[in-house]
Formats: sequence, structure tokens, C-alpha cells
Amino acid sequence: TLRADSNSAYGWRSRYYGHKEPAISLLLEANQPIARFWTFFGFGDDDVEWKGGAVFVNGMEIPLADV
Repeated sequence: TLRADSNSAYGWRSRYYGHKEPAISLLLEANQPIARFWTFFGFGDDDVEWKGGAVFVNGMEIPLADV
């Protein structure tokens, strides 16, 4: 995680032109032929699983596009 990196644009946000304020930024890297990153926004009691190449949220399968 980065916040307000002085050497790059990482860790900053701009709500309007010419304005800059610190923000949390996450940089993910993978050295693999195929990689998949996904983010889930939900509630604390949600159940998220990865099984058999599929994502399940509260028991319901969420289809993902092939890469």
C-alpha cells in the first residue's frame, strides 16, 4: 500500500483539476503467464470462496470472464 508517494502519482487522488490530496493506493504485481486480480466490496458476514476455478459469494457462483 502507498499513501502520498512523493515520486509518483501513486497514493494521491484529485476530486477536481489542480487539486491533490493523499489517498490509499494498492499496487499488485505478478510474474506469471496468467494472473487474475479481483476486488469484492460487501458486508462483514459475506462468505467469499474460490473453488474449482470459480468465485462463490454467499454460496452463489459469480461467473468470471476467461482470460
